Amino acid sequence: MPCIMQFYQQELEQRGASMQTSQQWYLRLSQIVEWLQNGSKRGLLLTGNCGTGKSILLKSILHTLEFYNGKPLKTTYTGMALPVFFNAIDMSRDANVDGDAFHLVCKHYPVLAVDDVGTEPEVVKRFGMEATPIAELIYTRYEVQKPTIIATNLTMDELECRYGERAADRLYEMYERIVFDWSSFRRNS
Repeated sequence: MPCIMQFYQQELEQRGASMQTSQQWYLRLSQIVEWLQNGSKRGLLLTGNCGTGKSILLKSILHTLEFYNGKPLKTTYTGMALPVFFNAIDMSRDANVDGDAFHLVCKHYPVLAVDDVGTEPEVVKRFGMEATPIAELIYTRYEVQKPTIIATNLTMDELECRYGERAADRLYEMYERIVFDWSSFRRNS
């Protein structure tokens, strides 16, 4: 039966990368598995240095959820199989183009994963009005209490500075935080 580790290895193979881990990495993996099995919080926040495996783990978590769900994750809003994985830059661009669709995604996706939070423009213009899509995502997912996984290179202090105290407060309450605080695997290859 596949596990998160097998999906992680598949993601690495698709990138042409080799498996590099550390004792710290395995400890973080066990924290993720614990969250998947028994998590008391609805969200998972993977934060830390570049190149430490957060993005690959994020995708591996989604593959694991789909495997154990027996089918692709779907939005309950449309009933269609849609991507549940977004890059923060793309999500902000999409929110700028179609704010209504963005809010439907935030409210109705059963599981939502957003990678590279903090790399997107902080503010976008929507019909001449300023919007902050990632902060809006945090507020909406908090409101509907649906599982959300975020990967970022920002610390909690940097997230608070960028998205505000209100968003950070929700992150503290709703998200299990796992910190990847070692040097990049990319630099060691």
